[in-house]
Amino acid sequence: MQAQIFLVDDDDDLREAVLDTFHKHKITARGFARAAEALEALDPEWPGVVLSDIRMPGMDGLAFQEEVKRLAPNVPVILFTGHGDVPVAVQAMRNGAFEFLEKPVHPDHLHQVVLRALKMRSLRVELTNLQHKARATLPLEERLVGRSKAMRFVRRDIQAVAPLQVDVLLWGQDGTGKTSAAQAIHDLSPNAAEEFVIVNCSAVSQDTIERTLFDEGGAVSRASGGTLHLQDIDALNDQLQAQLLRVFDGPNAPRVVASVCHKPEALLADGKLRSD
Repeated sequence: MQAQIFLVDDDDDLREAVLDTFHKHKITARGFARAAEALEALDPEWPGVVLSDIRMPGMDGLAFQEEVKRLAPNVPVILFTGHGDVPVAVQAMRNGAFEFLEKPVHPDHLHQVVLRALKMRSLRVELTNLQHKARATLPLEERLVGRSKAMRFVRRDIQAVAPLQVDVLLWGQDGTGKTSAAQAIHDLSPNAAEEFVIVNCSAVSQDTIERTLFDEGGAVSRASGGTLHLQDIDALNDQLQAQLLRVFDGPNAPRVVASVCHKPEALLADGKLRSD
């Protein structure tokens, strides 16, 4: 079962005690001794909540909060410390922390705060899904706006390729609407009722991307029968690109709509994109 809480604390005894509290309340939680370890496991679409100590070796709680905000901006972060540091609390709240708690935290209070954070996260996920559904009902001309000849050709090509059971590679500079085009291809396809899953290959470390894609409950599994949008697929190394090829030939493989920001021919010549 996917964890609802990521708990980050370098104090082994305290971490285990808090995990036991969650377990008693039937809340699934996963513990980490270091912030960097939690970041490696973090998925931007994960419907959970992060709970982190402030004072930790290496990356502290504030720096960790900033990284979570960058990688998964809709994931709530709850911070706590045993130092009663009011300026740190103010800074954490200004940075968008969901809540700041001072150790020792009463288990019942912690439970209530976590429930509120999970509820907010659930509402955000639901809102995002509703927004996707609302956009799916719009005519293509309203989703990909533009009267130029180039935009008319883009809309024509999307309408032509969307019903086909083929993978697609989109090429365009940053900000040109590749994700909107990928979403339109999914929404106009026979698989529109299934999941549309996005993975930004350049925003996830090479150490983490394999788990993000292939672990149980990972992107490939969630997109099964639907569409997997791989942004900046050329950021994957040759080994991972080869591994993707094997997965996508399997049963219930997702349709792949990948994107790159540079000419595919140049990426092929530089060895950053496999020809197959």
